[in-house]
Amino acid sequence: LMAMGPSPVQTLCVDGQQDLPSSFWIGFLTYCTPALRCASLVGTGLSDRELGVLSTCPHLVSLDLSDTRVSGEGVLQLLAPAAPASASLRSLYLAACPGITPTVATALLGQPRLQRLDLSRCDGVARRDGDDGGGLSASLETSAGGAPRFGQRLRVLLVADLALSRAAVVALA
Repeated sequence: LMAMGPSPVQTLCVDGQQDLPSSFWIGFLTYCTPALRCASLVGTGLSDRELGVLSTCPHLVSLDLSDTRVSGEGVLQLLAPAAPASASLRSLYLAACPGITPTVATALLGQPRLQRLDLSRCDGVARRDGDDGGGLSASLETSAGGAPRFGQRLRVLLVADLALSRAAVVALA
């Protein structure tokens, strides 16, 4: 791929490609990095190793990592100030990512540039058993004394199927 020169691909959708090895993803994403603006990698075998390549995409605006094996730490590294992608990324979809924890979710809510964030069905974010004492509910409730500490540009927050407490839902409003 690299012998063909930089990729002109700006939008990439390779959802459901679970059986491709990490070495393929690293090479493929490295090839696509220069122009890539939107990437949908839903249900792929992606993990934190491949996020390192995506973090170097200087024009990445929208990234869907739903139903992948990425960890919260990997996602936060993608958004670290030193990562080129952090300056351009506006939409991040992480539905059904088991590695996203309440601490990571709270950090993502505070990202200053994110406009859209999907944490739906992230089992690690909020407890499904109705226990209001933990998870994202607790974080939102404790921040509700003032306004929740959302990023200044966050306009769309998707939290379907998280079993949030009533107080947490009120804090979102």
